[in-house]
Amino acid sequence: MQNATSDFDVLAARMERLEKQNRRLKRGGLAALLAAASLIVMGQARPNATLGAQSFVLRDAGGGKRAELILESESPRSTPTPTLRFFDEQGNQTLFLSSTRLELAGQSDLGTNIILDDAKGVARADLGLSEDQSFVLLNDSKAVPRIRMELNHGDPKIALQDAQELPRLGLVIVNDEPSIGLEDPQGFSAVFGSTAFLGPGSGRPTSAASLVLFGKDGAALWSAP
Repeated sequence: MQNATSDFDVLAARMERLEKQNRRLKRGGLAALLAAASLIVMGQARPNATLGAQSFVLRDAGGGKRAELILESESPRSTPTPTLRFFDEQGNQTLFLSSTRLELAGQSDLGTNIILDDAKGVARADLGLSEDQSFVLLNDSKAVPRIRMELNHGDPKIALQDAQELPRLGLVIVNDEPSIGLEDPQGFSAVFGSTAFLGPGSGRPTSAASLVLFGKDGAALWSAP
């Protein structure tokens, strides 16, 4: 009877060891499976994956186009360049970004260009580069540039323009010499500050403390000092 009990105890101990080993194997197999799955997911999510397309369109919940990134050509013979546009809920363009278009400046030179439109789709502000010259244009409700700021070969210039885009007031610094210029629709003008005006017997530009008045023909009417 004692031998039977002893054998039963030995058998029970062996079964307990086998169950523990089995549980360890199961846990090890699950850990290996999770590790393998993690490696697969990480491999799929690597940032070096490339998605290519000629256009991308972002739409809202109602299907309206709110943004687009496309390759666009200004003419049939020109090379397509990346163009980014944003739209409001009514479909009006609100922001335009291109590497070539300089439509508000009336130029075709290559350069980076950012255009901001109002709620009616009218271009109201333009920040860009014309070749290596930077500029900012502020437009009225008819998209006519009324304020122009630029760096021309390192010299800053600000011009206030009329509805026909003609400069009426300008502020410039040329060769470190400042000047303010005014011109009316009749052609009369005045320059306060340094100017290249050469009066009788004068062979040098005026100083910053000078005032010169010009007639319609461009001839000096009066100057001081």
